[in-house]
Amino acid sequence: MLRKRIAQLTVLSILAILILSYLLTDTSLLPQEPNGAIVPANSTLGYGTILAVSHFSSPRRASLLWAANLTDIDIVIPEQPAWTEEDVRNFQAKEHSTISKGSALAYLGHLIALKW
Repeated sequence: MLRKRIAQLTVLSILAILILSYLLTDTSLLPQEPNGAIVPANSTLGYGTILAVSHFSSPRRASLLWAANLTDIDIVIPEQPAWTEEDVRNFQAKEHSTISKGSALAYLGHLIALKW
């Protein structure tokens, strides 16, 4: 009886190994890349242009350009004008403005990018 049990377990083990090896080598069961998969068209990741808003003296600008060069991604940084206090005041509400100078400068910089 013990020999019969061992024989059954041996046959079952061999079948399990065969089924697993078939499943692991059958590539039709693996996820396939869909036909017409979208791949990045170019170094702008398929977009016309990648814009970044960064002031010329920003300490982050060098790191941004370094990372773009490392990854072969083209990033355009439009030139920002030298904003004046008057530009900031014109952006803020006349009374009780809650927009800080930094926020106003950021908004103005993004407006330049939108006009680009």
